[in-house]
Amino acid sequence: MDKIIDGKALAKKHEDALRINLAQIKKARNPMVVSFCNQDDPPSVKYTFMKMQKALDLGIDFSAEEFSADTPEEKLTKLVEKYANEDSVDGVLVQLPLPDELNPFKQKLLNLIPPKKDVDGLIGTGLFMSATVKGVISLLNEYIKNWQSKIIAVVGATGEVGGDMILALKKMGLKPLGISRRADNFKDLKSAQIIISATGQESLIKQDMITDGVVLIDVGLGDFDPRCYKKASMYTPVIGGVGPMTVISLMENVVESYMRRMVK
Repeated sequence: MDKIIDGKALAKKHEDALRINLAQIKKARNPMVVSFCNQDDPPSVKYTFMKMQKALDLGIDFSAEEFSADTPEEKLTKLVEKYANEDSVDGVLVQLPLPDELNPFKQKLLNLIPPKKDVDGLIGTGLFMSATVKGVISLLNEYIKNWQSKIIAVVGATGEVGGDMILALKKMGLKPLGISRRADNFKDLKSAQIIISATGQESLIKQDMITDGVVLIDVGLGDFDPRCYKKASMYTPVIGGVGPMTVISLMENVVESYMRRMVK
């Protein structure tokens, strides 16, 4: 049995369905999303480029607004507010994390995004699920039978993605184990049947911390020591796992926002 959870293959299935959906829409304009990106953060730049490529390939208009640590807060606020109020824009994203200099204004910036345009679930209104969380849940639905009945641990539960993951699972009526990235908390991993890790700390979780047959979902792109895969029943690869599903889940949210706003 193949142990790899193929996010690339599932993303292709979702993409094909989204293309059919888009082709059936009689539209006066294309769906439109604007993404604010910290140009000094390589992962943010890479992810923004991936989003732009996929959006344009699908026929979704995409605008990337770059900022940096020395961008005045007032300038960034005015730009976010501008697109938040522009009727032709269906989704507004502020790519996190922000530079340390702008982080004190994070909540202010996010609060400028109307719930109907919060396509990455950044402000937690529940109208849209975080694209990463939505992607993870889609993978579990596709590959792991009866996953909701299993013991689920979320490592990095106090972070942006981990926190969203915990909230989403609780809203589904589940009781996930929230684990911080401190190694002294990892004793609970032995009882977990599914481990979702979103720390971004390479090889943080070691083989001796987990039990045989566990399912490993790597949101942090390398959180699990590769030797963990020998114990796992299934796992997401670092490349082609959660990433492709995150991107297509975001596009699904953009199209959903577009359709909601066009049918008034």
